[in-house]
Amino acid sequence: ASSAELAFGAADATLQIGDDQTSLDIHDIQLSAKPGERATGTESVVLAGVPIKLELTFVSLLDLIEKPSPWILDGTASLLGLDLEIEREVTPSMEVYARPVTMKATSDDFREALETFDLDLPTVLPFDADGTVQVFADRVVFALDSALLARSDASGTVVFWLDETPRRVEADFTSKLLVLDDFFSEEETQDDQEFDLETLLNRPLPAWDLPPVHLNIQLESDDLHWDNVVVQKIGTKIETRDGAVHFEGLSAHAFGGGLTGAFMFAPNGPQTRFKGNFDINDIESNAVVQFAGLADGAAGVIDLEADIDVTGATVSEMLASLDGELKIERGAGWIKSVAVQLLTKNLFAGLLSSIFDSADQTNVRCVIVDAEFDNGQGAFRRSGIALENVLILLSGSIDLDALSIDARLDPQSLDTSFLRLLVPVTVEGSLLDPKVSPVRGGVLTGVGEALLGAGPTFDVDVDVDARCDEIDEP
Repeated sequence: ASSAELAFGAADATLQIGDDQTSLDIHDIQLSAKPGERATGTESVVLAGVPIKLELTFVSLLDLIEKPSPWILDGTASLLGLDLEIEREVTPSMEVYARPVTMKATSDDFREALETFDLDLPTVLPFDADGTVQVFADRVVFALDSALLARSDASGTVVFWLDETPRRVEADFTSKLLVLDDFFSEEETQDDQEFDLETLLNRPLPAWDLPPVHLNIQLESDDLHWDNVVVQKIGTKIETRDGAVHFEGLSAHAFGGGLTGAFMFAPNGPQTRFKGNFDINDIESNAVVQFAGLADGAAGVIDLEADIDVTGATVSEMLASLDGELKIERGAGWIKSVAVQLLTKNLFAGLLSSIFDSADQTNVRCVIVDAEFDNGQGAFRRSGIALENVLILLSGSIDLDALSIDARLDPQSLDTSFLRLLVPVTVEGSLLDPKVSPVRGGVLTGVGEALLGAGPTFDVDVDVDARCDEIDEP
């Protein structure tokens, strides 16, 4: 053996070992070795229509005789932009292909591999993974010990089914960190002075087709980062079917609270659809108002219940088709704001700017907004806001098709120190520029002027907590 030359070759074969084991089209395998040297050669196979050529390194003929099995067959290859290093165990039974293969894969840009599934992403995605791969007659199974795609990590299993159309991919991942920002291009920020709400509402939604792949992914992650928002303890099942992406059994923690629910999104241009139901509990209002730019600070928790279904080619059309229910509750706390804008540039702005002092925080006892929508036509159910000195009950309707409102604000004083005559107020007309009037008549410039105009005292003694409960529960 120490003085012999080795030459081995095989060509034009289909290899199957055992029941439900590997099935490969082998075009050519060549191994050769000079006396005392390790064997080298090439392996050319076709898997699921994809040609793969490996550069091989094996033990010397002397080691094959003297050393016990298993012997290691190393291979390197470049495939779909991936640099592959594989390590296979060889035994006397020659079950080379039926065993899991140790694999390391790296890429400067993983997008080339994703193009196989018609996925086109805008940013460079470096990739590094370690694990095993095993090829069966109908599927390829990857068991990832670790994988790093850009800044996102994962471990788990991925199964690519080979005999189904569309191609099916199943995965079960756990992750410590997912950074979604790495998968989106940076959008140009728009100057506030150039912001046009009507343009935004009527801008056509982008149409894009889901890749012809049936995805079924179970995902758990410790942290997810997206647009400066950190979401923790995420768990969900992600599935593509019927031209839509479905997120089922969703749970997560963000802004100090928890979210549960499910939703589907179908990005079909003129028929883009979003349908979902959510329960969001104990969200910290300070984080929410600062993230949304509604206030400089706040305290208290927010609960949200939503069950909605919208379809359309623009945001305006989707609002006009809104079916479902929306309920927002905010508990006791405070808010500090210099620029509160709710719904539009005028609606409620007068009221809130009159009550809120830009230098001081304002106590909020409760906020409850409960609305039901049918094809864009909404009705306020038992809704209201209780501040330190005034309780404001909200009733009426909102038309998201015409972007109009027909609502009434009924204020009630909560203590004798609030020396104002609080008269009911109507808010009517366009959501973008509503008319605000006291019930007695006369157009005013803002809700605050109507509610907080000078007048005699309105003396009542009201249990605020009881009134908040009364709003919430008829």
